[in-house]
Amino acid sequence: MKINKISSIFLPTKDFGFVKQKLKEFELSKSVQSILFLMAGEDRLSDSRVETLFKDINTPVLGGIFPELVVAEKRKKSGILMIPLDYRLVTQLFDLSQNVECFEHQLMEVYNDNIQAESSLIVFADAQGVNKKPFMESLFNFFGISVSYIGAGAGTL
Repeated sequence: MKINKISSIFLPTKDFGFVKQKLKEFELSKSVQSILFLMAGEDRLSDSRVETLFKDINTPVLGGIFPELVVAEKRKKSGILMIPLDYRLVTQLFDLSQNVECFEHQLMEVYNDNIQAESSLIVFADAQGVNKKPFMESLFNFFGISVSYIGAGAGTL
C-alpha cells in the first residue's frame, strides 16, 4: 500500500470544522484518489456529523471506529487519522446479518472480472457483528491466496 505524497494527518475529533476542511483539501487534490478515515472511539463524532462530513465527498473513503489508534508510535484514544492514497479503492459494504450465499453473490457482482494481480483487501468488520467467520471464509473462498488481506475488527461499545 503506497501512502500519497500528501502526508497523513491526525486531527482532534472536537475540531469538526478543521476535520471537514482537511477532508475537503484531500477531495480537491488531484493526487488523492482514496482516503482512509480512522476514528478513535473516545469523543468520536456522532453519526449525523459523519454523514455531514461525507455527504459531498466523491472520493472513495474507507474507515471505521476503533477503541484506539496508533499514531507516531503513541496510542490515541480520541482523534481522527486521515491517510490519503494515490490509487482508487473499490469499496463495498456488506450486511453481516446476511448469509454466505448473499456474501458470495455480492462479491461476484463487483469482483467477478475485476481482480488484478497483487491486489490487497482492506477489511474492517464490525467487532460486534454476527456472521463474521462465515463472511471471512466467503472472502477467502472467493479470492483465495491471490490477494493480500489487511483488516481489523472495528467498533466500540
